[in-house]
Amino acid sequence: MSTHATPHQLTMRLMEFLNTGDDSIADEIISDNYNEIDKNTVPGASHSNGKSGVKAQVHVMRAAFPDGHWEVQQYIELPEEGRIATQDLWTGTHLGPFMGVPATGKKIHVLAFAFSKMQDGKIIESNMMFDKLGLLQQLGVERIPLF
Repeated sequence: MSTHATPHQLTMRLMEFLNTGDDSIADEIISDNYNEIDKNTVPGASHSNGKSGVKAQVHVMRAAFPDGHWEVQQYIELPEEGRIATQDLWTGTHLGPFMGVPATGKKIHVLAFAFSKMQDGKIIESNMMFDKLGLLQQLGVERIPLF
């Protein structure tokens, strides 16, 4: 992908990365100086900025939900600011440990929101939030751990 990829193209490539775990896609679309605004990362993945942090979080999610699938449901672009907002749906089957919960074999449907900034054909920052409480309830967790 050229350094002039549009925000929409980058968003679709990001979904492809989330759905496949192909690190070469992250190398293509994530800036070396990537900054994650939300420091509340995926539990089990250490927080670090840059491509390595993004890859680590995706690997943890894909290990726990190997059939995990992300789909953009709504997309808003603010071209003058190089920003996008998405509402996403994450589905999958819980086949490995995640957030301290051993594999349950249960199917999940989780709503997520992401706000990202693009520059020079790369994603330079993101703030993603997903419904962790809803996820834990779907996994059958009776006592919700404090985050």
